[in-house]
Amino acid sequence: MKRTAANILILCLVSAVLTLTFYRCAKVVTPVGGPRDTIPPELVRADPPNYSVNFESDEVEIQFNEFIQFNELQQQFLSSPPFEEDPEIVMKGKGLQIEFAEPLRDSTTYTLNFGNAITDFREGNPLRNFKYVFSTGPDLDSMEVKGNVTGALNLRPRADILVMLYEELTDSIPYQQIPDYVSRTNEDGTFTISNIRLDTFKIFALGDQNANYIYDNIQEPIAFRDSFITFERQMIEEHDTIYKEEYLDTLDIEDTRKIADTLNIPDSVMIDTIIHREYMGYPTRDISLRLFNEPPKAQYLRTTQRQMPSKVDFVFNKPVEDSIEVELLDTTGLENWYLQEKSLRQDTITYWIKDSAIYNRQYLGFAVGYTGTDSVYNEVWTTDTVEIGYAFEEGERTAVDSAQLSSNLGNQFDLNRDIRLRYRYPVQSIDTGNITLYETIKDSIVGEKNFQVRKDTQDLNAFWLDVNWDSETSYNLRILPQTVKTIYNVYHDTLEVAFNTQAEDHYGSLIYGLSGVEGDFILQLLSASGDEENVLREKYNEDMKKGIIRFDYLDPGDYRVKLIYDRNGNKKWDTGNYLQNRQPERVIYHPQTFNVRSNWEYEIDWNVVNTKVLIRKKEEE
Repeated sequence: MKRTAANILILCLVSAVLTLTFYRCAKVVTPVGGPRDTIPPELVRADPPNYSVNFESDEVEIQFNEFIQFNELQQQFLSSPPFEEDPEIVMKGKGLQIEFAEPLRDSTTYTLNFGNAITDFREGNPLRNFKYVFSTGPDLDSMEVKGNVTGALNLRPRADILVMLYEELTDSIPYQQIPDYVSRTNEDGTFTISNIRLDTFKIFALGDQNANYIYDNIQEPIAFRDSFITFERQMIEEHDTIYKEEYLDTLDIEDTRKIADTLNIPDSVMIDTIIHREYMGYPTRDISLRLFNEPPKAQYLRTTQRQMPSKVDFVFNKPVEDSIEVELLDTTGLENWYLQEKSLRQDTITYWIKDSAIYNRQYLGFAVGYTGTDSVYNEVWTTDTVEIGYAFEEGERTAVDSAQLSSNLGNQFDLNRDIRLRYRYPVQSIDTGNITLYETIKDSIVGEKNFQVRKDTQDLNAFWLDVNWDSETSYNLRILPQTVKTIYNVYHDTLEVAFNTQAEDHYGSLIYGLSGVEGDFILQLLSASGDEENVLREKYNEDMKKGIIRFDYLDPGDYRVKLIYDRNGNKKWDTGNYLQNRQPERVIYHPQTFNVRSNWEYEIDWNVVNTKVLIRKKEEE
């Protein structure tokens, strides 16, 4: 019993001591908060070391000062030259291990670019643009190419585009093998390819959709340079600026430069010394590439549509340049059974069937003949046989169809516009005696306004009323039933619309004086609002009178202007072709956005070669 009591006493004393110890320890280590960790991992060592020469290992171990994690490693990692099979990269302790899956090339400098894929484990701070570089030969190659990739039509930077160099200079090489050097564009469209050997290269950019480094899909955007890249030894001049300590103590050089520009501080106040150096070397090549999609090579019938019983659309993958022949099957000796209509892009051919005995069938068979291409893109006459159905509703075959004429009229109508009227079927004739345009005051008719009827050359279903408008005037348009006769026995109801014309001083104008432009061109007026490029109006070289092009009747707002060198004079932008060594048509934007105000004219002198701009504003009288 005494021994048992002694044991219990000892256990109580130990428990008390342990409780006091843990209590005091807890008080000591309780976190009290602090600044968030924003420091990325730091390289401690690499085995073999970074920038090694005579590299013979089949694996690499890289250690950092803290635990790491990978963020989109598969998308970020890029090797130059690229591997046929990517190496295996795994995390190992506070680092990573790289195991190569294929033999390395002899006497080659490799750059393993991890992008921003390596981050610390706790906060995800990225180690930006981390590279591991080594050479299997005795020297590290040191040539460099940098530049930018933009969209050819809108000049916007293109991210995640592969930029590739080839030692093989044949035109077909991007179709056949992976490149010798590769890089990927950043968010701002810029790229850098480093550690290149002294040689001559072909450069090619690719929006690689299937990640195989090969141009094997017409849907992949590309860019190329007309000439090869060579590295020439020449005199290089460099200037190093040493700033005075009172500025460097508080700001970095970039911030100092910004503040100096803002406050108009002279360089002599900030700069202590400028060191000038000259030496012979190989300067970095700076390349600009314009990305485009090639036109489809093969012509084919993409799809057919029959959204109305009497209307059949044949949709092709690209504009139909030659004639098309459509034969209606199961019909012998029938002529003049259709009206043909082409879309504005010439890639959709519409057949309006005239005979109700034909278009009231649920299924129609056609033989569609056109100039297509064979497997090696030689032109051949191609015939496709298709059957097109339509799901009739009950009584639809015998119902008398009617619909309302539609128009582009609203409460306010612009002085520079004409009235566009459209019906759902092709227009055969118009009884102009049943169309009246009245000028009104407080719903009282003052008089009739003259107009001219004009057919729409792009749309069989539409026509125009051309009018010389008076500003700030009320009008009423009235069109009686049976005015518009279509190719079918259908009718429309009365159309009556009341509207007002805009005030003359509501509008502003942009007047462009162009110089330095040669040949045919397109001048586009763009809306400056929104992410998508919205073309509002187009002018052409024949619209330029005495060096001036005018954009009148502009609503107040922000506008931009874009010039396209129309190389073939077809009044549209044309893409490029790699094998034909044809670049996409060149595009230039005016460097400024203009806020057009009511009753103001902006006169702009634009030298498109030197981008010299002179702007004059004046209020219209």
